Amino acid sequence: MAFYSTQRAVSDGTLVLLPISIEYFDRSEITVYFDDLLVDEGFGWSWVGSTDKTLAFSPAVLDGVEVKVVRTTDISLVRHVFVDGAAFLDETLDENYKQMLHIAQEARERASIADMFSDLNMHGYHIINVGTATEPHHAISLAQYQADALGAFTAKNQAVAAKDAAVVAQVAAELAEAHAELAEVNAETAETNAVTARNAAVAAQVAAELAETNAELAEVNAETAATSAASSASNAADSAAEAATYVADQTGNAGKFLTTDGTQVSWAAVDALPSQTGNAGEYLTTDGTNASWAPLDTDANSTTKGLYEHSNTINVAYSITSGNNAVSAGPVTIGSSGSVTIPSGSNWVIV
Repeated sequence: MAFYSTQRAVSDGTLVLLPISIEYFDRSEITVYFDDLLVDEGFGWSWVGSTDKTLAFSPAVLDGVEVKVVRTTDISLVRHVFVDGAAFLDETLDENYKQMLHIAQEARERASIADMFSDLNMHGYHIINVGTATEPHHAISLAQYQADALGAFTAKNQAVAAKDAAVVAQVAAELAEAHAELAEVNAETAETNAVTARNAAVAAQVAAELAETNAELAEVNAETAATSAASSASNAADSAAEAATYVADQTGNAGKFLTTDGTQVSWAAVDALPSQTGNAGEYLTTDGTNASWAPLDTDANSTTKGLYEHSNTINVAYSITSGNNAVSAGPVTIGSSGSVTIPSGSNWVIV
């Protein structure tokens, strides 16, 4: 169907020029809409030149946007009023008739329906070929309503199904998370058990090595003990033989004491023992034949000994001889049953 008062064009994203195909008297009668949205001149479109019937768009109209060019003829007054002195010419008569023709076209094509200011009574007739409603103020066809209602019902069912699926997915996700956490705990437990088993294996290995070492040591000790026992038995046999050889028989030597010259052992008469009177603090010695008393410091200062040893614990009561001093190598401990008495004028030095 040809339109005489309206021109439409859908952009493919490259629309920048649109030649006007509808008739109009002047540019003031032309309005432009982008998808039924009124766009003023200078805001997205402009005229090309002063006489060219072409619209220019900058930037290019977006893909899918419908450009609608609408002519609205002035109906307030005819273009040429002859009674007021307008020239009665062919051109003026034609323009007056064209004005009425344009108004009739616009009324026929409902180009001016947007400007109605009263209710529309169709007297039982239908409004047909209604476009798809996209704005809240658009009329909607029964087909679109049914489709939207069915779509809403379907969408509702889909939303319910999606919700149920989401709940199932959430439960599955939580279950998977719980399984993952359990797997992590099991892995940590397995790792701990592995470490424990490894430590037990290492301990068992160390114990086995220690047992083997102890067995080897016991074997060596046994061999050593056997060798020592054999040696001790041999030495005991030798000592017994020597004692039998060198210890003099005590028969007939009652009241005598045993002495030695370092090689032979013999019995000496008791009356050969020197008296201890005046020899307090000295010790009994012998040259192998005769016995005599010798002072302790004589042996201690002997160049053949080199040092003197004594106990580091005193467990008996002892008094330093009056007029003497005493020296000990420290530390020295006095036991619970021991004591040291230092006479007046004497000293005990611990070094």
